[in-house]
Amino acid sequence: MKWRNQLLALFCLLAFAGIGVLYFQHWVIRKPFGIILFVGEGLSPARLAPSRTYAAGAGTRLNLDSMPHAALVMNYSKDFAAPDQAAAATAIATGERVANRAVAINGDGKAIKTIIELAREYGRATGLITDTKLTDPTSAAFYAHPVESSHYEKRRKTG
Repeated sequence: MKWRNQLLALFCLLAFAGIGVLYFQHWVIRKPFGIILFVGEGLSPARLAPSRTYAAGAGTRLNLDSMPHAALVMNYSKDFAAPDQAAAATAIATGERVANRAVAINGDGKAIKTIIELAREYGRATGLITDTKLTDPTSAAFYAHPVESSHYEKRRKTG
């Protein structure tokens, strides 16, 4: 009788440990705790070179260089080869190309879901930090859907 109880306890322990490992691998490890998106508007390798030289020489590594994931994005708008702030930020925030002067709205004037809205739908906490005005097109593309595509320009002139 004792051996039977001991074998049952050992089986339960191994089953519990196996389920714990599976849970940890599939739910805990694969979900990122948080995602931070830095948008360095106009920040290119050519603009980083003088910063490195000023910091301590051309071979210096900046804190930006030690980030584990970084990307350089070059995009264009639907109606022009060089996007303005609104079209470039909308491409980053929504994943869709739009015409110049469009802030997170498509050609029909309908709102496009931004990455912040998608994160909220999945129960994630979100935030937007900027060193410019919130009505600046780069910031606004992540949260706003103005009815009139040039609405941000009017707000910038009055604000």
